[in-house]
Amino acid sequence: MEKMKALFSRAPDGIQFKMGIVCPEDVETLKAALVAAEQKVITPVFIGRPDKINETAKKLGEDISAYQCVTVNSEEEAATKAVEMAKEGLLNALMKGNLHTETFMAKIVSREGGLRTDRRMTHGMLVDIPSYHKLLICSDVAFNIKPSITEKKDIVQNAINFAITLGIKLPKVALLSSVDVPSEKVSSSLDCAELGKMASRGEIQGGILAGPLQFDAAISTEAAAAKKLSSSVAGDPDVLIFPDLDSGNIAVKVLEHCANATCYGVALG
Repeated sequence: MEKMKALFSRAPDGIQFKMGIVCPEDVETLKAALVAAEQKVITPVFIGRPDKINETAKKLGEDISAYQCVTVNSEEEAATKAVEMAKEGLLNALMKGNLHTETFMAKIVSREGGLRTDRRMTHGMLVDIPSYHKLLICSDVAFNIKPSITEKKDIVQNAINFAITLGIKLPKVALLSSVDVPSEKVSSSLDCAELGKMASRGEIQGGILAGPLQFDAAISTEAAAAKKLSSSVAGDPDVLIFPDLDSGNIAVKVLEHCANATCYGVALG
């Protein structure tokens, strides 16, 4: 949490930054929103069932009467209302609470009335691992199941842009695979090599890419040295790009439950 606190301390005054908290009817969501509000990172706007939200606030011993609460009767209605408010400029961002991801995302990506742009939507997980020296962005671990090379290009670019937004001037990006050199037998390693070429051609901008890299070589300077890998990214990445959703999703859950990592998911694009 110390790394996240440091990030909060660098954030500009967010009192005018209105975040719609959709169905904040669970303790973790409401607590996170209130902590961010206390740090003056956001001004929360609660969208959900007031009785459920107030019940959750009582569990936390918090008074939320000072914050706007938009009344709805279901999670689908909450998602619809949140997207409408965002499109109207009444909200600057949305945070998912206690509702199904499918319901939430369906309203956001709807071609009619949603928030789609010409950029592909990807997912970035901001991960605070106690044993790692800085915050990590892991992508894509939630949205794109078996991304093509074109889709991976968007995943990488969105992750770089996210890192820059967090104050990292030149993000280091580790392109992960099960091998450290391209192999015809491992398709993800070939994708890593192609992504590196795209960056060399200027098709991916703003970061330093290295890959293919195995997870240990990416995150450990000792492992990288043992494998004689001379890369400024190895052992010091800001971003980890996984081959597919399966590998990324499993990895962050292992980090969360076995390495005491704290994870914060963000939709990008």
